[in-house]
Amino acid sequence: MSDRRRAAPSNPRTVEVGGFAVAFALVLVVGGVVLAGLWWRLRPSAPPSTADTPSALASAPAVAPTLPAAARDVVHDPLTGVTAQGEPQLGLSSAPVEVIEYGDFQCPNCRQFALNVLPAIKDEWVRTGFVRIVYRDFIVFGADSLRAAEAAHCAGEQGHFWRFHDGLFELRRAGDPLDIAHMLGLATAIGMDAGALSACVDAHRYKAEVEATTQSAKDQGFEGTPTYLINGRKVAGAIPPEQWTELFSLYQQDFAKAGSPSGPSPAP
Repeated sequence: MSDRRRAAPSNPRTVEVGGFAVAFALVLVVGGVVLAGLWWRLRPSAPPSTADTPSALASAPAVAPTLPAAARDVVHDPLTGVTAQGEPQLGLSSAPVEVIEYGDFQCPNCRQFALNVLPAIKDEWVRTGFVRIVYRDFIVFGADSLRAAEAAHCAGEQGHFWRFHDGLFELRRAGDPLDIAHMLGLATAIGMDAGALSACVDAHRYKAEVEATTQSAKDQGFEGTPTYLINGRKVAGAIPPEQWTELFSLYQQDFAKAGSPSGPSPAP
């Protein structure tokens, strides 16, 4: 018998199993590649930076003004408060000289009084109990002034009317608008709850009050801001600090001649 006849034929089961193993291995490799690709496409992406999300942008700090140290860091003054009628007051209720200012936060002469006069007379005349300043709104420059006045009264709810009052005039001196972004930035800069201020302004909690004092000014025939009632006597326009000092000195002399007290003892 030839060698060819003696050679055992190949086992067909071996061929089938080997071929199946190779095919199965190929399926596993290809399937693994496909699954890896799917995982890569469907993997959870890293959360975006909160600085880029709409909610973060919506809650980003409002425009913060650059305020002088006096407006940023002044400790709450015990002489700031309100009158018996709830109007903002600077000084003692028992002061013999009362200056009622009808003002508008966009009025240049009101700004001169707030930033130049009050600091000059505060220690000598207000803090000693001789003069008190009462602020009333007289809106003559439109909607922005009305909103700023409302915001100032809202700031008063947090005990910051006068600091916010000064800050609004600082904004105008810097040429910034009295929009809500700048006012919320101002609130943040002086340590207020800006969210509470915003909610108060949105609710127009003090709109009726601002409109009432504005109408009162018109009813009295006032034509512009600032207009002052100094112990009931009407004076209008810009008055430099030295003239205020002269006026208060005259009052002091008149009280002395009349034998009236010139005011209470200096405040502690």
